[in-house]
Amino acid sequence: MCAIGKNYQLYITDVGCIVRRFAPLQVKGWSKIPRNEVETLILRVREKFKLSTEPHVDVAIEEDMKRRYTRWRYTLHQMFIECQTMEQALANPPVEVDVDDWKYLVELWNKDNNSQIQFTHSSGTKAFSRVRWENRNPETGVLPSRIDTLKLTRYDEENKKLLDDDAKKAYDEMDRLRTNPPKELQHMSEDEIYDHVLGEAPSGYIRGLGAGPKPKPSSGVVTRRCAQVEASTRRAEEAEAQSAKLAEELTTVKNELAEMRSNFNQQLLDIQAQLRDNLKIFFFLFY
Repeated sequence: MCAIGKNYQLYITDVGCIVRRFAPLQVKGWSKIPRNEVETLILRVREKFKLSTEPHVDVAIEEDMKRRYTRWRYTLHQMFIECQTMEQALANPPVEVDVDDWKYLVELWNKDNNSQIQFTHSSGTKAFSRVRWENRNPETGVLPSRIDTLKLTRYDEENKKLLDDDAKKAYDEMDRLRTNPPKELQHMSEDEIYDHVLGEAPSGYIRGLGAGPKPKPSSGVVTRRCAQVEASTRRAEEAEAQSAKLAEELTTVKNELAEMRSNFNQQLLDIQAQLRDNLKIFFFLFY
């Protein structure tokens, strides 16, 4: 359920403003906002637009607020993931967000990210992209592979070993496959070996390179996109052709109407002239 009507755009804009100004951010999501605070937000919207107190109106208002709130938090999360480190995120709060609210969100999202890390890394707050850049080949400028990055970012310099057994086991398996692969795996690249050992990452993320790089679309994705573009282009061309055809038909109809009007006017003039002639004959005969 949502609001509709001629003032909908003004209404939804103001709902967004109310949500950003008054909805609490120090919660995990809309469902965690205390009910009394949600009702206060609903009341603000209802009073501003002088809406009725019927239950279905409150339901519609809440649904609209929930959508705006979710989009607002998504926008803030995008700002967070653009930062290379947690320190950088904390140092750059959005202008429209209270510092304490931003700190809560950063710590919440950082905690969520850390819960998904498979191995403890040793690079601290330093981004993986920076680690790779600092360890690039001095002659060719080639960056370390993902396999080598795994070792660089999980290596304990003090004890001269990888930080945990899982990381060591994974690295040793990768190193074995690239230096002495079995016959059936000799065709694999280092990236393919990495994904073979740890599994492919979710779409839009390259496992082992941190938050920066994104995978290039696969040939299948490119093919689908090309097909979609071609289909859209074809539909646009068909729509344009149809529009041109309709325009031509409209012009024809207009010309036909103009011709009919001209013929009608001419016929009317002929009738009027005939009537005048008949009247002259009538007066001549009787006078």
